[in-house]
Amino acid sequence: MRDQEIFLNRRNTMPRISEEIILNCSREKAFNEISKADFMKEIDPAALNTEILFRNERLIHTISRGTPSGDVELEMVIIPENFTIVLMRRPPLTPFVYQLSIKTFSEHKDGTLLKHINEFELADNFKPGEEMVLSVIKQNDILNLQRTKDYFNNSK
Repeated sequence: MRDQEIFLNRRNTMPRISEEIILNCSREKAFNEISKADFMKEIDPAALNTEILFRNERLIHTISRGTPSGDVELEMVIIPENFTIVLMRRPPLTPFVYQLSIKTFSEHKDGTLLKHINEFELADNFKPGEEMVLSVIKQNDILNLQRTKDYFNNSK
């Protein structure tokens, strides 16, 4: 029980970003488009250096080469039963201990409510810069969410 308490207390101190946007389309369309391996290439020119390493119906493993933090590997877990996508950063994780994003898609009177949660923990030697890292990640999340919103609301 003590280990579980430590885990729960520790987890509550992890930086977390939570944002929501409304997409002018059905939940199915938004989920299906965003869960495609190449969706980020549609909205973010920097994602053009992304290569698919593995893909099946529920898992997509990619590597983005030449990012500011080096090569970044991600695994996207697709859960169609509840319209959820979980994106996990893979090793090398520097400067993170872990980083994951969760996207959920809910029906909304105006289309689809996309909720995006980004959570991470920095390695101890990077903790002094946690506020700066949080700010950069939040800016990037907001930019990508705006691009996603523009993609669905201004086209198709």
